[in-house]
Amino acid sequence: MKRYFLLFVFLAFALASFAQEPGTKRNIYVSAYLDQVEQTVKSGGDAADLSVRESAKYPQTPPANDKKPYTKEEESAFLPPDKVPPVVMDNSSGGFHVHSILGNVNSSFGFGPTAKTIQGYSTYRIEFIQDLTGLGLGVNSVPGASELRFPISGYFGGGQIAWYAKLKDQARHDLIRFTLDWYTHASGSRGHMRDSDWFDSPLTPGRGIYSESSVNLSGGGLDGRLVYNALSFGDAVFTGPMLGLKYEKFQFKCSDLNQIGNGLLAFETMTVAGSDIDYTLKTMIPYLGWSADIFFDDQYNLQLAGGYSSLADVRDIDNHLLIPKVMRAHCTGSAALVDGKFTWDLDPHWQLSTTLQYLYITTSGRQIQTYSDGSQAAADDQIKSAQFAVDAGLTYRF
Repeated sequence: MKRYFLLFVFLAFALASFAQEPGTKRNIYVSAYLDQVEQTVKSGGDAADLSVRESAKYPQTPPANDKKPYTKEEESAFLPPDKVPPVVMDNSSGGFHVHSILGNVNSSFGFGPTAKTIQGYSTYRIEFIQDLTGLGLGVNSVPGASELRFPISGYFGGGQIAWYAKLKDQARHDLIRFTLDWYTHASGSRGHMRDSDWFDSPLTPGRGIYSESSVNLSGGGLDGRLVYNALSFGDAVFTGPMLGLKYEKFQFKCSDLNQIGNGLLAFETMTVAGSDIDYTLKTMIPYLGWSADIFFDDQYNLQLAGGYSSLADVRDIDNHLLIPKVMRAHCTGSAALVDGKFTWDLDPHWQLSTTLQYLYITTSGRQIQTYSDGSQAAADDQIKSAQFAVDAGLTYRF
């Protein structure tokens, strides 16, 4: 996790440094006036106007030989830069535009609380050879598979911090946007852990053993995202690439086992009060994607995003308290996410938003099982997860 986080922070600061305002700059009307002077000289005008090039870096008054009537905007060019009134120019209307981070930008920040609900699950499935020696079934071993499904559900509280960069000639969209969301489980664990075992033997057809346990969930996650809206279509759609890093850690404490054995495994039927499984799941997903900001008017906009990762990294620890044994797995694979965020600008500073997100992860690897006597066994493992989340947030931009 540490190397992914450091890489992500480095890229964010690198882009931010490119987007900072240059140390020495002139008002846009000064530049426009100087261009006009140059054209005048080239066309045979008064060369004395060239003195403007020295004095107009931050001119206090118009040149003495200049009798031209000025508009209010042009007059602002002759004020000190800290007193030039802000001017917003919108050059985005109509057509297709490419925006560079090397242009002059204004930076701002944002922060605020969020509330989230998640409905989903995580499963792991292992395949193994089950030793049946001593059970009197007439066979010593059979191929088997076990799948455990853990519910990821409940209510989460958290917050968001953000950094924004806007081009000075764009009043509406964020050229660059960096957001960091965090969330932690607050309440409302729902569902049961479900454990199913299958054995490839005519002596135990179908699902040989099935059990359920109550679940107490804890944990949360972080999601950092950097968006660069380099392209625009008209004055309503702004789009560009996205880089993100998502980390989650959940802990499941399972208790009150209710187990049923079928067929010749009926003797496995039991009910056990108290704890039976402690399970920890850690997920790290660096992802690339594409984002689009769609503006409906000055108050409402929709942010759509989709991301994919071929570097999903999942690790889990399953502590079977009743056997006892500890199973550890490391799996790698892919992940995909899509989300949409609707924002309502209450005023120039305050925003209300709601976000819908779907996340799917599929990975494979090996699980190492360690028993209480120190012996070990290994099994092929597949870890999959799916989540649907809805959150609401209040942001203050400054």
